[in-house]
Amino acid sequence: MRILVISREIPPVGGGAGHVAIHLAECMSKRGHNIDIVTMAYGDLPVLERRDNITIHRVDCSRQNQDSSYTPEMLRFLFRATPLVRKLVQSKKIDLLHAHAIIPDGTIAVLGNKKQTIPTVYTAHGSDVPGYNPDKFKLGHILASPGWHWTLNKATRLVTPSNYLAELVRSKRGQQSIEVIPNGIDATLFQADSPKDNSFLIVSRLVKRKNFQLFLQALQYIEQPQKVHIVGDGPMRSELESLASRLENHSIVFHGWLENRGSEWKKLYESCRYFIFPSQNENFPINLLESMLAGQIVVASDIPGCREVLGNAGVLLPDLSVQAMVKTLQELLSGFGESHHLLSSQARQRVLSKFAWSAIADRYESLFYDCIQDVPPADFVGYEKEA
Repeated sequence: MRILVISREIPPVGGGAGHVAIHLAECMSKRGHNIDIVTMAYGDLPVLERRDNITIHRVDCSRQNQDSSYTPEMLRFLFRATPLVRKLVQSKKIDLLHAHAIIPDGTIAVLGNKKQTIPTVYTAHGSDVPGYNPDKFKLGHILASPGWHWTLNKATRLVTPSNYLAELVRSKRGQQSIEVIPNGIDATLFQADSPKDNSFLIVSRLVKRKNFQLFLQALQYIEQPQKVHIVGDGPMRSELESLASRLENHSIVFHGWLENRGSEWKKLYESCRYFIFPSQNENFPINLLESMLAGQIVVASDIPGCREVLGNAGVLLPDLSVQAMVKTLQELLSGFGESHHLLSSQARQRVLSKFAWSAIADRYESLFYDCIQDVPPADFVGYEKEA
């Protein structure tokens, strides 16, 4: 297949959606498919980059931040990427378009596929769905509502990584046909049974809804000294640094963004015992897959997106309050016993059995062949749904 992927974020730019886009593209490339990716330019990243069967085309949108894109930049991406997509569709005889967001990425796919002759698949990742992140996007979702509905009407298939997000789409669209395919992870990313110290790890965009301020506020009530590593950046960093400066009994290290899969990034996952993620709203967090695969004990908010990833292999906060965080931390730190070892082992095994990229790529590949109504090669195994 010749697949054209549209994703405004591709590592080292952006967050979880970009990582899903590039890892799925890599899987498809290894299976012999030819992949073109249209994404936003940033910094000194090359305008055109080739990686085996993958060609990345970067469009100048005057993007200012590595971690987040904003409405003016997304509008520029819409207007500047559409002609490129139209050109690639014609020149490369694309078989399928895959957009990693309903808007603006899906809209670009529709406008670039002018005659609507090529199947188009959207993968929604969260903030492109009205109601997912109302604190940040409520007004934007209202203004974009006509375009959102128009774009969805043009989809051949819609994918969400979680049942939670699928239900949120249905609440806006009625009985929308949706394929739920989880996000995946490279099963060889971390060493099994790597030795752990008793430190905490945070890996995320530092935005208010992630609630890392609750964790730092809770540490004020923890007497025994703790070490915390914070990987990421964002608008909440200065406030978090201010909170950390008051925790004289604890060591809080801000690393900023680290290279994904880089040695320092991997070392932190493999050496820290606890992973903190008290987010208010999530779709299907990639960082939870990473922490579980690394054999960490995950402390996360009790919300649908986290529950779908963790199952029973993590510690869920009873509520998003400082008091609940303090109680949970005290229970964790009271003694590392057999139950903790079992929990970390269950977490790793859950990821290996359910979320390895090979299995996720099987499901996407089957979906893509179904969309283009093509006969897959004789050695194609495909994906069989559970009975």
